[in-house]
Amino acid sequence: MCLHERYRKMKQLTIILIAFLLYSCAGKSELVNVNQTLDPTNSGKSTDYPVDSSLNDAKTAFLDILNLAKKRFPSDSASLHDFYCKWLLSNDVEKLNQQVERLKELTSQESVERYNEVNSKLEPLLVRITTANTIDQSQLDSVVKLYSDYDYFLTESLFSQLLSEEDDLAGKCFGIIVKESSKDTSYISALIELDNNIFTNCALGESMYMLVFDAIGNNPIGFLEMFKQREEKQKIVLARYLDFTDAVQVREELLNFYKNIIKNSKNEEHRALAKELMDIVEENNRYR
Repeated sequence: MCLHERYRKMKQLTIILIAFLLYSCAGKSELVNVNQTLDPTNSGKSTDYPVDSSLNDAKTAFLDILNLAKKRFPSDSASLHDFYCKWLLSNDVEKLNQQVERLKELTSQESVERYNEVNSKLEPLLVRITTANTIDQSQLDSVVKLYSDYDYFLTESLFSQLLSEEDDLAGKCFGIIVKESSKDTSYISALIELDNNIFTNCALGESMYMLVFDAIGNNPIGFLEMFKQREEKQKIVLARYLDFTDAVQVREELLNFYKNIIKNSKNEEHRALAKELMDIVEENNRYR
């Protein structure tokens, strides 16, 4: 086969491949951008290199599942496209396959149901709680579940418009949870769980440590009971919430409360728990 004929056939093959990839996307101009992102060196020119079928299969699978995600979450289709195509695409087959699996999880029936529940229930729930300035146990459980799911979907570039940062409904609600923590340790546990689940809202995430600290201060004996029920590693994690150094005076007051229990409490179990807690706090401080 002459060089010219080989060049012509390779060019035809390249054009067919590009047309196939473009056809798998929603709009022509959008898909041209996707294809170029998948392979920034692809300018439409043919090469004498053999076609990597595994890479093309991975790209096709990625585009197919991305389009499914856009259909499942139509109000967030633009942000999904920007997030995955501009930041997460790669010419590495393994990385592309990882993104396919990630999108499969996102588009599962269970995930869609969770998304719809957050979309319909989270904001109205936060409004009810902040308006009433109180929160009951049922609402507490719902807030933890819905807001944790909300944060997960934010990491997937969904729900960018659901909650207004100016209203700060979540921050106000969490402040109410702190206030109610004097009634029951479940409120402290809820804040700790939220602290573990918040990754996208930096300002709120940074404030969670202090919120948990304040909740402990509202119910220090209850916190000892929580501490008693934890295994050794979990006790170390709990004790770290007493290391909040931005509120030195308040922290000292709380530590002194537990030191006073060690010296003066008639409850032997509380004395032992407070001693164990303070020992861990002191050990943690050595490594700060």
